[in-house]
Amino acid sequence: MKRRLTIRDVAKKASLSVSTVSLVLNNKPDVSEQTRRRVQQVIAELGYHPRRSARGLASKASGNIGFILTEDHFSQAEPFYTKIFLGTEFEARNHNFYVLLTTVGRTLRESKEVPRFFLEQNVDGVIVAGKISTSWIEYIRDWNLPVILIDYDLPNHNVSSVVIDNRRGASAVVEHLLKRGHTKIGFIGAHTMVLPTETLKASPAIDWVGRKEFDFTCKEVAEDRDLATIAGLSYKDKDGRIKHNPEREMIQNMDTLPWVADVYRRDLQIEKYFIGYLLHPYISMYTGRGCPAQRKS
Repeated sequence: MKRRLTIRDVAKKASLSVSTVSLVLNNKPDVSEQTRRRVQQVIAELGYHPRRSARGLASKASGNIGFILTEDHFSQAEPFYTKIFLGTEFEARNHNFYVLLTTVGRTLRESKEVPRFFLEQNVDGVIVAGKISTSWIEYIRDWNLPVILIDYDLPNHNVSSVVIDNRRGASAVVEHLLKRGHTKIGFIGAHTMVLPTETLKASPAIDWVGRKEFDFTCKEVAEDRDLATIAGLSYKDKDGRIKHNPEREMIQNMDTLPWVADVYRRDLQIEKYFIGYLLHPYISMYTGRGCPAQRKS
C-alpha cells in the first residue's frame, strides 16, 4: 500500500520547516512570494493533498462547519432543507471547508445526545436550518461558536439569521401581475385559509382569499364567475367592504379534483427546475384540504 504523503514530506523536499509550509497552505501573509511558489511547486510534484490537521497548525481552525437540522425538519418529504444543505455544501467547498450534518431534537432536553462535533470541538461555526429552541442557541453560544439561523429568526437573542423577505417577494409578485393587466388578485395558503379577514386587511392589493378547501374555489374564480357567488370565498366588494360567502362543502370524491397537468404541459419549462441531488427535473404538486384544527401556524 502506498504511504500517505504528509506535510512533513513537503517540508523536507522544499527544505523548509513544517510551520512555514502550513503558513502557505493557509494563505497566510507572513511568507515571501518565492517561498510560497517553492512550496506550491513541491505540492504539485508530490501530488500532495493537505489534511485538515496540517492546515490547522497555522490557522488554529478545524476547517469544518456544523450544520444542524431538527429531526422533524429532516424527516419531512419536501426537500426544502435538503436544498439549503446542498447549497451550503457547494459553497463551503469553494472555500475549502467541510460541512458536518447532524440532527437534533427540537429542544436540548428532547435530544438523545449532543452532536459529537461540539464535544470534540471540531467545528469553527454552526448553521441551524429551521425552527429550533433557544436552549440550543444558548448551548452553542456556551462553546463560543458563531451561529447563523436559516429560515428562522430570534430577534430578541442577537443571533444572525438568513430569512426570505416575504414582504418584498409578495410586493414583486403583485407588481408583476398588475403590469400584465391582472387586476383581480387572490391569496391562498395555510395562513390565509383560517385568517381571511386579517389577510384581506393586510393589503389593498388583495381582492379575495380562499378558505379551507380552495381547489374548486380557485377554479371558479379562474372561470370569471361573480365573486359573490363562489362558495368558500372571502372578498372585498366594490366599496372595499369584506364579505364572507357560505362555506364550501368538503370534497368527497378526490377523483373530481381539478388537474393542472394540461396547463403544465402547455406552459411549464421543466428544464428550468433543478435540484442538485436529482438526475432529472423535479416538480411537486399539492392539493389543500385545509386544517380541521384551524391552526394558525
